[in-house]
Amino acid sequence: MSDFLTRCRDYYRVGFTQNEKEWLRTFYYDIEKCIRQNESEAEFVEVCLAVLHQIRDLRCVKDTEDYQEWLPVSQQVVPLDTLLRESSDVCGGSLCSQSEEESSIPEYKHACKLPFILLGYLTSQPKSSKSGKALGTLYLEDNFAAIVCEIINPNKDYLERLLLIPQWNYVPLSSSSAVREDVKDSNGGYLEIISIGTPIVVTKTSEPDDNFSTSYVFSIKEFQEQGSSTVNLNMQGSIFTLSPIHSMSVGKPFFLVKISCAETSLTTSIVIQGEQFMFWHNFLQINEHYVFHNLRETTMNKGTQNERKILATTRRSDLRKYRPRGVKRVHEDEQRESKRPRISKEKDEVLNQRRIFPSHKGYLRCAGTNRAEATVLQLGKPKLPVNITYTGVITRCINREAGVFELDNKISLYISHQPSANCGRGLRVGAHVTAYNVHLCKKGKKTLGMCCCTQSTVRVVKFSLLASPWKPFNPCESPLALLGQNLTLADYVDLLEMCQNVLDKFSALFRTRQLVAYSVKQSRKVKEDLAKESVLELLLSFVKCNSVTMNIPSRNIYDEFFEVPHECHPNQTSPLTFPWLPTIKEFLDAVSQISCDEPWLSGLPGQTTTFTQEEWTYKILSQESFSRPLILVGCLGYSSNAGQLRLLDQTGEINCMIAPKDENPTEHDCAKNCCEKATIKEQCSRCPFSQTRSLSAMIQINKFEVVVEKFHSRGLVQEDLDRDRNRLYVQFSFDDTEILIPKHESKVEKYCTKRTNRFEAGTTDANLERELNGNLESKSDCFVCKVIFMVRNCEVPMLRRLREEVCYPCGVEIKVVAVYKSITQDVSVTNDETSEEVLPCGSNLPKLLSDFKLQEKNAALKLEKKSLYLAHVLHPGCFYVMTEIVPDEKQSRLIQNGDLQVLISVSSDVLLERICWCERCDSNSPKETESSCDIIKALTDLKEDFLKNDTLLSVDSVLGEGTLTGVTGNETSLKQSRPSSTQVSFHGLIISRDLRQSDCPSQRLPNDLVELPKFGPVKMSVIKDLQLGFTLLGNKIIQLRVRDLDSPNTISVYLDFRKTSYIDGILPGAIVRFRRLVRKFSRTRNMYCTFEACSSIFVKRRAAKNLTSIQPTPQFSFSIAASSSNEALTKELPNQCLIRLIQSEAQGRFVQTISRVRCRVIAVQRASLRWLCKRCGELVARNECAACCFSSPGYKLNAEARCVVEDGTGEAQVYVYDDLVPTLLRLSDQQWHHLQDLAMRSGELLYQRQWYGARGRVKTNLNEGSLSRETEAKLTWEYHCVSSQVSRRIVLQGKLFRFRKDGANNTEQGKESRNITVGSTEHSTLVLPKLLLRAVSIAEVRATEEIRQLLQQGRDGLQ
Repeated sequence: MSDFLTRCRDYYRVGFTQNEKEWLRTFYYDIEKCIRQNESEAEFVEVCLAVLHQIRDLRCVKDTEDYQEWLPVSQQVVPLDTLLRESSDVCGGSLCSQSEEESSIPEYKHACKLPFILLGYLTSQPKSSKSGKALGTLYLEDNFAAIVCEIINPNKDYLERLLLIPQWNYVPLSSSSAVREDVKDSNGGYLEIISIGTPIVVTKTSEPDDNFSTSYVFSIKEFQEQGSSTVNLNMQGSIFTLSPIHSMSVGKPFFLVKISCAETSLTTSIVIQGEQFMFWHNFLQINEHYVFHNLRETTMNKGTQNERKILATTRRSDLRKYRPRGVKRVHEDEQRESKRPRISKEKDEVLNQRRIFPSHKGYLRCAGTNRAEATVLQLGKPKLPVNITYTGVITRCINREAGVFELDNKISLYISHQPSANCGRGLRVGAHVTAYNVHLCKKGKKTLGMCCCTQSTVRVVKFSLLASPWKPFNPCESPLALLGQNLTLADYVDLLEMCQNVLDKFSALFRTRQLVAYSVKQSRKVKEDLAKESVLELLLSFVKCNSVTMNIPSRNIYDEFFEVPHECHPNQTSPLTFPWLPTIKEFLDAVSQISCDEPWLSGLPGQTTTFTQEEWTYKILSQESFSRPLILVGCLGYSSNAGQLRLLDQTGEINCMIAPKDENPTEHDCAKNCCEKATIKEQCSRCPFSQTRSLSAMIQINKFEVVVEKFHSRGLVQEDLDRDRNRLYVQFSFDDTEILIPKHESKVEKYCTKRTNRFEAGTTDANLERELNGNLESKSDCFVCKVIFMVRNCEVPMLRRLREEVCYPCGVEIKVVAVYKSITQDVSVTNDETSEEVLPCGSNLPKLLSDFKLQEKNAALKLEKKSLYLAHVLHPGCFYVMTEIVPDEKQSRLIQNGDLQVLISVSSDVLLERICWCERCDSNSPKETESSCDIIKALTDLKEDFLKNDTLLSVDSVLGEGTLTGVTGNETSLKQSRPSSTQVSFHGLIISRDLRQSDCPSQRLPNDLVELPKFGPVKMSVIKDLQLGFTLLGNKIIQLRVRDLDSPNTISVYLDFRKTSYIDGILPGAIVRFRRLVRKFSRTRNMYCTFEACSSIFVKRRAAKNLTSIQPTPQFSFSIAASSSNEALTKELPNQCLIRLIQSEAQGRFVQTISRVRCRVIAVQRASLRWLCKRCGELVARNECAACCFSSPGYKLNAEARCVVEDGTGEAQVYVYDDLVPTLLRLSDQQWHHLQDLAMRSGELLYQRQWYGARGRVKTNLNEGSLSRETEAKLTWEYHCVSSQVSRRIVLQGKLFRFRKDGANNTEQGKESRNITVGSTEHSTLVLPKLLLRAVSIAEVRATEEIRQLLQQGRDGLQ
């Protein structure tokens, strides 16, 4: 110590004051503690003096007379582990006082300066590093720690030397980094050694190796002329292309170097392989001249398609800077380079593709060309990817995990396609970087940015002085880079956009590893890996399978580096089509914009309307309505108040209606052919409806429609509700969905930090089990009860008052099959058995049923509040198992006093799963065993009983009571099709819907109350929270016209949704299943059905935008051609005689179905044609409404006719409406349009037949010129009504109806009483009732074709 202080006073004139002595002593001891190893005292003093000498040279200014100011008394030498322990933010240090420039990026400030002096040895093989060493990484090491360091243009001679760091930045790992284990060094931070132009002091020197200096060095030309005769050769050249370090799972790590010769424009490639040479990558600089010693020629990738001859390193290889032996002038080298000969070699072909673009702080260079040539290259359109070099400042880290940076606030840099051995160290905001051999990529006319490939090199030329954070980026471990390694840059950009959308939607609902991760699909355990695929992987697989280009070329890094001309895989044309993945909020915004251009519908799809305030209209938006392809991804949750299914994410929610579309060739029945284990080729198909396994799962919807329903109503009760009320929901089928995250892996409740009162994601059964297990940890045992049951009917939730609270209870009628009860201490075993998505089916089911006991019993489930959503997943005819785990039997809701409850209240802590027992499972079930044979037999019997007795009827069967059946030719039979029943269950097609005013009044009450019909006063806020149908419909009832699936017969269904939640999907064109509706008859004996508390409604097939297979009935059609389509639907109906219909009336049997009659038109009794106002219904003449509706939405044509027909057995009056009137009068299209014009000009065309025997009142002797326009129009109309063409034979399909109440003017014998006046005497007589028919369709009788068909049938019979 004394020797050191003496020499400091003698040589450096410091240490005279006490303060300087104390600092020098501390300086000596700190260096001794940090770096001293085996040096003697004299040697160590020399080391300290050398360090002090470098400090003086760095701190002294030009005027060096005052030596006492250069001593850094405010700083001290610290061990390197001090940075690891105490530095949590970016910090720096400097021995020189420098003025800080203002930051050009206002988001970040300059890094704080610490009074630390750093010393250490620069090495690539640290001794103190406990963790694995990263390939090609440089470390600064002392006696305490080794820190990863980054140096700009490092010198290889500095390795294993002691260095004084004059200026540095320490950058720790960002606290927001997702995975700290991905970084291979112990701490994750690194040291940026900033070069200020002064050489770093080397305390120890070593003699140069004379063997390398005396050995002969080959040029590229000499090597190519000599061939492969030389075994160990030395090669010199300028670095032209440098690949990143490649570390394969099998083999040595390597990187590729392409060197060039300036004199001959030749290039050759060298592979640097082996861990001991990977640190060379830090010292190799583009366009610098080096000598590679002891190389050999070898075959790379022997036996593969990438086999090629190449120079490779050996164990004795070394790297040196090139120093020419002869003395050369600098201007001679520059002159030779400018006069380089242009020959047709590899380098010339590549150099013509290299450009160097400037930034606002850069410059422009072009190898092998002057400025004029560079301008020509920029103007020309290259056919091949152009290699460019760009220097700029990182102004923003767009996506650190994906390797996307922004340079100079104007262009993006993508390094994802290039392996980065140093984890992107130095790439912080504010750093100056140079990107060599990158490509400017475009997608169409849009510039994406610069992309790196295997030939690219990114170097930091100036470290950032800002306190900007750093996160490691390793393409070999980054999920985004691994997923995009074989994609083009255009596809990779789309993948990043999809990834960001997934995170925006579900980052708070699911783990990040569930959303964005990479699984090795190429491993042997394919099944396990596929089950662990992330959401982004599954979406990418979907994109690849549905893109037009199926054969996507794989990336070959060897061809990408070696081939000439250069073919860059990231710069190729995008082969994939990524759909739009919007958030729910973005999706709703897009729907609101698109729906403005779509027309409103009232009837079947395709029939537009101009709605009024009293109408109920809707729109159907298909996926083709959006500007680009899209898919919906969301979590299938439910509403806690109404139990409605909803698709939700972090941004919003939307109601769901799940039902198949018309495209399915066969109708799906959950009770018959719904099996989870079946494949597509088997008879059992995938269920298109919602099941218990789909709730709380993340699903991907590939095909869907969006429905917007609009309600217009007037009334004082709805003042606080929206005047124009809309209902928006999405309808889809589970056939068109994929489950991305299953239900048992979903942790929505745990990871959802923000929850609103509007929706709930749905409590998962797994979470309920864990919560229940936490409550049972302190218990010694618990009571487990399981019940197997079959669902018979699930009612629609109806508003009730329970415990002075208004809610939606729902009843489910079930048939209990078996019960299991036990007391156990191991809850995990029970949980494992019930945690499956679907319980085992087929051969595995008897093992599960072995512990159950047969107990057949009728019961009911009560669903309310949070369990109300189960009403959407409990399907009639399906079996389920319900599990309850409670501390003891007394607290059980299933068992009371040892017996199963008749009314079971299902709470949120009860687990419910489905048992698959379809036709496939029934046929594959094993033979009877002692333990489960009775239960299996009970399951089979229940299924057969349900399919036999609870099957849905058709509309024809419901209307068939009292119809004529089996009547052909001259046979006469009247019989009842099925016994009378009050409740009916059937399915049919909705062809129209309307709103009818209710007879029950509803009014506004004080204190914000509303009188709900048939319920009582309810608060307005409660009505809105429960989303009653009253909020949409008001005090109105829905009238549906439901048609049979195989015939044109229809029936009216009245639904009262005022006390229930609105049911989505009740649209024209949908097939609906009605269970337990009440069948009633009107005053005119027309049959209709009403909705009661025990009824259920289920949409079997949703309405689509284009329904080509569905045709409306003629009275609802808008074209004459509709009659022919209905003839095709009713051609199988048998012919009926009018006398039989009259007799059925006389016997009191009102025929509800459509009848087909061959008859002859006798005469037209009455016919009218007029235009009516759509708003008020008044007569329109000369385009003016009689009620003066100036803002009328339009006019509608009203045509009516009444005629008399007979078939030889009886007479009937037929009422014809709208489009069937021209068919009855045999009018052409031109004549019909002409009569419409006459009706608009004259007001109304009316014809009334005066007496039975006359044909009409047309006078032929009138002068047509003297007639008025109105009289001429009426005579024209009358002429067509009395024309002889009207009297002809027709095929009439019609339905019976009555104008008066049933039983009026009828005697006990079923005949009508009529009064006849003879002279002055009035007589009474009994006659058969008058037959009234409403025409459904009218077809002409083609006698010639019928004769030909009869003759053909006769020939076929004889043969």
